[in-house]
Amino acid sequence: MRIKKRVVLSANQHSTQHANVHQCVLWKTAIKRVIFGPSETSETKCKERKYLIFVNPKGGKKMAKKIWLNTVQPLFDIAGIVSTVVYTEYSGHGRDYVQSCGNLTDYTSIVTVSGDG
Repeated sequence: MRIKKRVVLSANQHSTQHANVHQCVLWKTAIKRVIFGPSETSETKCKERKYLIFVNPKGGKKMAKKIWLNTVQPLFDIAGIVSTVVYTEYSGHGRDYVQSCGNLTDYTSIVTVSGDG
């Protein structure tokens, strides 16, 4: 049984590379805790997981794509999170994609990046 969780992570741009790397480490730890729980954050298990990510380029005052590309995706890359990204093109595109995808068992989680609340 899957349980829906809503987690909000905020990103701040820091003036030093060290501070940015520290922010990435915090995100990496937070994401792994959501995935595995507080006691399990192994690198191997994270790399075994794959995420299906829907980005609504018109969401968030048309900033969602920029937020994904400039903020979230780099953090996922640093955390070693494997993902497939779909940029939605019309209302219901994410639903249509999931219905036609066939094998969702390849994915551990489905993530949305939008401004739709």
